[in-house]
Amino acid sequence: MIKLARPKKKTVDYFPHIIKTGKTITILENKFGNDGYAFWFKLLEILGSTDGHYYEYINITDREFLHARTLVSEKTAKDILDLLAELDAIDKKLWKHNIIWSDNFIDNIEDAYARRKVNVPQKPSLSEINVCNNSSEEGNCNHNDSENSQSKVNKIKKNKNKEKPSNKFDTQTDKFSITKKQNGRYNYPDEYETIYSIYPKNKGTKKAGWRKWAARRREGVKQELLILAAKNYANECKKEKKDEKYVKYISTLFGPDEWWKKYLKYEEDKYCEKENTESIFQKQLERVEKYG
Repeated sequence: MIKLARPKKKTVDYFPHIIKTGKTITILENKFGNDGYAFWFKLLEILGSTDGHYYEYINITDREFLHARTLVSEKTAKDILDLLAELDAIDKKLWKHNIIWSDNFIDNIEDAYARRKVNVPQKPSLSEINVCNNSSEEGNCNHNDSENSQSKVNKIKKNKNKEKPSNKFDTQTDKFSITKKQNGRYNYPDEYETIYSIYPKNKGTKKAGWRKWAARRREGVKQELLILAAKNYANECKKEKKDEKYVKYISTLFGPDEWWKKYLKYEEDKYCEKENTESIFQKQLERVEKYG
């Protein structure tokens, strides 16, 4: 008799509830009151108990379940989710297709997967999911409310099985890599520690920030430019006396929206609107090398 391998669990039974109030909760409470606070943590509970840790806000059953679980109306739910996307609490690109995914949530539960000695689930690609554009009218969405949800899950799992190991990014071995200590903490590259040390408070999850920083460095972006962007942003926050809860996370500054490029300022800024990005970077690098 052949014994089948036990399927690997891709859900968690708990997640950290950080006592210190961050910008996400503060802004949600300010805008939506207790509904905002309750919605966020109930959403995290749903993500934690959902296979793969992402939620499809697509068919009517899944939408109504989220409304019922969080005790808010559809309009309030969408308003909160739109705000969460703007705050980078959930993935903005996936939310445009009604998929809810949170990088920070995954970072906070990765120790649970480390103890299981399995890879933490990775962000789903749109090709795996029958997506719907968030901005389109409901009638134009390419989904079938009567589609059996289990068949969709099986389809997603089948596609995922064809992929390469899911933690490839975290296990790359180059000068931008991290290593795990015996106490479970991480050794980060000196270059990243430099960025982390000069960044304003409310840095966000250190590992999430490292992922975005490492991605930029692996794309060939010079460290000097990232340091300059971080310094300029830190100076702006100090000059404007920006409240800690409104400070961008490191993962946001170096993330896909490329906020860091907006902080590569120099004296000739207004004369260089037509110059290409490489030219701008070169001038910034020359300035760094000259003035430090």
